[in-house]
Amino acid sequence: ETNFGAVFKTWLKIELEGEYDFALTSDDGSSLHINDTEIIDNDGFHAAETKIAKVYLIKGYYCLQTKFFQGGKEFKFKFEIKNPNSINFQPLVPEKLFLTAE
Repeated sequence: ETNFGAVFKTWLKIELEGEYDFALTSDDGSSLHINDTEIIDNDGFHAAETKIAKVYLIKGYYCLQTKFFQGGKEFKFKFEIKNPNSINFQPLVPEKLFLTAE
């Protein structure tokens, strides 16, 4: 049995204003915060489950924080984004993430 938790915090640069979809898939619990506001709550002990939230973002930098915990046998964690011009979710790419905002 493996039990652990992790917190990931970074900055996301938004260059195109519009509605963004964020998808968080986890087995077990997870959450997503943007600028200290929780937008996805996928908490609890459960099999892989995806939760999606829509957020309207203007150009600028946004602080993203994901929290995840694993308890038991199965393990899954996936964090994806769909921008206003996309039809499919994509993983966040390093070019859009920063350690500090400028």
